[in-house]
Amino acid sequence: MQGASGDCIWHCAGADASVYQLNTSGDKISSFDVPTGGGIGIGKNTSESFWICQFGGNVINVDNVGSQISSFSGAGQAAGVGLDSSGCIWVCQNAGSVMGKFQTDGTKVTSWAQPHYAMGCEVDSNDCIWLSCYDQDLTYKCDNAGTKVSSFAAPDTETRGIGIDVDGCIWIAGTTGDKIFKCTNTGTAESSWATPDGSPYDLCFAAAPAAAAAEKFHFVDRDHFIDKDRFQSFADEDHFIDGTLDKC
Repeated sequence: MQGASGDCIWHCAGADASVYQLNTSGDKISSFDVPTGGGIGIGKNTSESFWICQFGGNVINVDNVGSQISSFSGAGQAAGVGLDSSGCIWVCQNAGSVMGKFQTDGTKVTSWAQPHYAMGCEVDSNDCIWLSCYDQDLTYKCDNAGTKVSSFAAPDTETRGIGIDVDGCIWIAGTTGDKIFKCTNTGTAESSWATPDGSPYDLCFAAAPAAAAAEKFHFVDRDHFIDKDRFQSFADEDHFIDGTLDKC
């Protein structure tokens, strides 16, 4: 799913079984471990959870700290994953170079042959499918029936993952120096940087986890409860916010 304003980059690091959150300059913000092993592909869900696929064909849904919500199997040597506007999950299936579309319970909706061996996929705001093809060093745009719309030469050899930001720019994970490249949607490379941790496989854009609201503790002086000045608020057990300190 194409990114929204303010989104960060999240990428699967494959063998080290971690997902990393980066800003668009490549600085690491956070990470979490994939709960059942290495993650190859990652896609953003509308609820800010993620779908992560594994090469054995398992596809798991996790929240933005890595806790598993659900899963399904049978995606067949899954590599990249992306989500469309209906919430369906598109998976690059390396066996037979097939693109599969699945419902969240794992029911297959449709499939079609990839133009080439794709390691990453993403779905744009028009529900077109973008593929990063590892064996041809090409990036393809297809409609959701599998018809090729356009293509351009990838910025690196043996490219893997692909993501799309809010402006429609294409971000591609390369293998040379573990770099992520930012390109226009016609393939002109604009910038690149090396990932601080892990070799990038697939990537997507998603919001940062919402900051937890600060918990406040409120105390009322039982002897003066009708006096509003006796209402006291604390951010925690040691930090007074407002009210008049008195016996409680």
